[in-house]
Amino acid sequence: MLRGILIALTAIALIGCGGPKDGRLKITGEVTFDGEPLKDGYLTLQPLGDGPSAGARIQDGRFTIDAERGPKPGEYRVSIEAMRETGKMISIDSAFPEEKQPQTVQYLPKRYNERSELTQELSPESKHFVWNLTSKDPGGK
Repeated sequence: MLRGILIALTAIALIGCGGPKDGRLKITGEVTFDGEPLKDGYLTLQPLGDGPSAGARIQDGRFTIDAERGPKPGEYRVSIEAMRETGKMISIDSAFPEEKQPQTVQYLPKRYNERSELTQELSPESKHFVWNLTSKDPGGK
């Protein structure tokens, strides 16, 4: 019986230590846009080298990527997207033009998503990040 308890305790210790064996990281962070928490959006981390990409929904300016589906240490391109309704209704299927849904548009500047200029180094020591996005062009254009 003692042997069984020792095996169970060893298994629990191995499972509970340090997360997944493949080196993935738990990442947390905050995102603001023009000084306000980004209400609803999506963050994607795309590796600049080898490794898995990762992503998370941003809600009320915060996000978490659990280690089970998180990125590995390394350099990443960061893409942040947020959509909002335009107030217009559009057809979603030409076969059924009477069926409409609210039109949405990406409202963050392309420098944060489609042509993202954001990069981030991820490591076991550095896993919480804050991105303060602005609508103003940093080049003054």
